[in-house]
Amino acid sequence: MKGTKVQRKNILIILFLLFIATIGAATLSACANTTIEDDLIAQGYTCLVTYDANGGDFNSSPSSFVGTQDVRVKPGSLTVEPGYRPVGSGELNIVTKPEYAFHTFLYWELVEYDDEGNEIATREWNFKTDIVEEDITLRAVWKAVSVLRVNAIIDETEVNFRTFEIDESGLGQSFLSSLYVSDDGVYTLSPDNIVRSMSSVNVEINGQTVTYTPLSFYFLDENGVRTDLTADNAIYPSDAEEMVVYADFLEGEFDFITQEEIDRGRITLEEDSNWYLLEDIDLGQAYPQTDNPLDYSEAEHWLALDEFNGTIYGNNFTISNVWFTKLIASGDTEYSIFGEMNGLVEDLTFENVEFTVYANNIGTSTGATQVNNIAFLAGSFGADGMFDGVTLQGCSISIVNSSAGDAIKFNYTLADGNDYYWIGSPQAQQSVEGTILPQSKQDTNIDYIRSKSDKIRFV
Repeated sequence: MKGTKVQRKNILIILFLLFIATIGAATLSACANTTIEDDLIAQGYTCLVTYDANGGDFNSSPSSFVGTQDVRVKPGSLTVEPGYRPVGSGELNIVTKPEYAFHTFLYWELVEYDDEGNEIATREWNFKTDIVEEDITLRAVWKAVSVLRVNAIIDETEVNFRTFEIDESGLGQSFLSSLYVSDDGVYTLSPDNIVRSMSSVNVEINGQTVTYTPLSFYFLDENGVRTDLTADNAIYPSDAEEMVVYADFLEGEFDFITQEEIDRGRITLEEDSNWYLLEDIDLGQAYPQTDNPLDYSEAEHWLALDEFNGTIYGNNFTISNVWFTKLIASGDTEYSIFGEMNGLVEDLTFENVEFTVYANNIGTSTGATQVNNIAFLAGSFGADGMFDGVTLQGCSISIVNSSAGDAIKFNYTLADGNDYYWIGSPQAQQSVEGTILPQSKQDTNIDYIRSKSDKIRFV
């Protein structure tokens, strides 16, 4: 955020002969160097013109704020209009044009003071005809545009997530065209569009930048009573200058998961995925009708992870028909969909999710790769890793190509009982539901599973 300290730019001695001929006098920017300023005064530039941006900023850099600019002119001269570029000036400006977010510039006004420095009168300044005879102050006059402010209450403090300008001249030309439809000057807001337009917001709080994802929106009346925002009540009054809505939020940057996003191929499970499900998701993936691991790369599938550090809020929805694969690699000792579980997955059902562990080299081998454990959800847990309210329905594990003929390709063990869901002792706060079909490790010849029909299944 820009500071609010008023600064004055250095005076630049800029002599434009053509400009002098045009306006009848030289206009010179002021300078903090008193020697240069004294020289200017000695040359007859005795009138100081102060441009007050009146909340605006002369500096385009976000790192500093410049609220005023000074120039010196000779008595009886015109003064330059901010933003005017004299012919032949190149890249130099006498005075830059100020900017003021969510305000439209109207004009510059002369501010008149009494002997005690009190403001007594103002009038619009005409840069083509008005002459400077003494020190004067010219102040920018602005009009605030209509805005929509999206705020949030964080730690009992109201902060601004984002502010949108309402473009009254033509919504089709502005960003808000995706948020609003207009009917006779009344703007109707779509809450769903706002969510999509504010996928994440960086907010500075106590000197630190924190990322939040707005989740849902509501109004607060003067008594602090909440009303949820809907398409029916989100009306922007045609005569209003400001509308404020408040956001519920998630801390962090989240993706809203919908079937549409999945169908477009925009979503896949990553180590740092932060998901918020808005509906049931069907990936449409399945174990291919082959036992040749070389065919796996051509089928639709997701890759199992080495670790998971994100957050998935399932909101009691279901992810179904997903096929995860994990290739045996030398040095790996544990295999599962989420790997080392350091994140959170809650209130989510996995349905018809298949997990395949395989070796892609089906030739003979002189020695087997040792795999200590194969599990469905997680190989191990970090201090904060947790499954809460997770349900498994029709899920399965496949071990493929552990042997070829008499050659052992990789050795492995599966955890017993409920540890099919994870490896080792599950943490006390884990909440995973599901039962194993009435088949034991011995009954299914688990040491040499090679086909789909031999898979261990959960229901």
